[in-house]
Amino acid sequence: MGCSNEEVNIVKKHEIIEIGIVGEIPSLIKENNIKFKKIMLQDLHKQNEDSFDAIMITKDYLQEASDEQYTQFYLNSSIPIVFVQSDKAISAFIIPNHTYENTFENHAQDYFIGYYKGTTFGVALNGNTNEDLIKGYWSLFDLLARLKQTNN
Repeated sequence: MGCSNEEVNIVKKHEIIEIGIVGEIPSLIKENNIKFKKIMLQDLHKQNEDSFDAIMITKDYLQEASDEQYTQFYLNSSIPIVFVQSDKAISAFIIPNHTYENTFENHAQDYFIGYYKGTTFGVALNGNTNEDLIKGYWSLFDLLARLKQTNN
């Protein structure tokens, strides 16, 4: 899923997006309207989802995040859950008894995969440069902003 520079600029200038993040906050994203708050994976069940527009789980935590204790949280979440740089398919996180180890590869090669109210989504990068990564994040932020608007 991609978006034009015009769409990205609309999100960049107007939409505030608040993201709870398990892992490191992306250093390339410096705009004031994108707010990250670090959270702990084991505290997901305790989080007030109304505080965030999405939750992101970074690569270093994906193995643990695939533990079955989190499956119902992802399935029932009122906000999108985004998994960053997953080598595995979304089923590792949303299907009971599937784990990061025993799930098939993410053949789409999406940099971001996610789940929201019965729908899976993915955002790929167009290359391996920092600019490509920044554009990928903005494509994701645009998607999250649209999801937020359609559910308000």
